[in-house]
Amino acid sequence: MTNSAPGSPNIGVLSFNGSFHGRMLGALSCTRTKAIHKLDMPAFDWPSADPPAYKYPLEEHEEYNREAERISLAHVES
Repeated sequence: MTNSAPGSPNIGVLSFNGSFHGRMLGALSCTRTKAIHKLDMPAFDWPSADPPAYKYPLEEHEEYNREAERISLAHVES
């Protein structure tokens, strides 16, 4: 009844900066676009990371995109 361990593990959700997931509490906690979306709303303290910013066409920017992925994954792991 207290939502504590061991019955309720400490689980979080990772979202990406610049994302919009909705206006319900759980989805709003993942939203990382505009501060106005979260004004006066409680939200979970879940982590966020920067997504890779790909360049297109993909086949012409493979090296750049690979480095963007590496940076994004390093951000997620930290």
